[in-house]
Amino acid sequence: MDLVGLYVEALVSGAVTSQRTPLMYLIAVHHVNRLIYLQTDSQHQQMRYGIITRIMRIQDEVRETISMFTIHTTHARV
Repeated sequence: MDLVGLYVEALVSGAVTSQRTPLMYLIAVHHVNRLIYLQTDSQHQQMRYGIITRIMRIQDEVRETISMFTIHTTHARV
């Protein structure tokens, strides 16, 4: 969970941006998004709320990307 906190900090501070560091931006957005939307256990509840609060205060692009991020997968039939 500490790593996700570092991702949030990198996004909030602007150290990682979609223009300057697109791969790291995608990785950070992916992990932050997964924590927010998939970690529903009570152990991580406070961390989720803290991250959501920080994200709501930052740039529109980052906030929109995190909230709209989805993984498109294709299932191969054998």
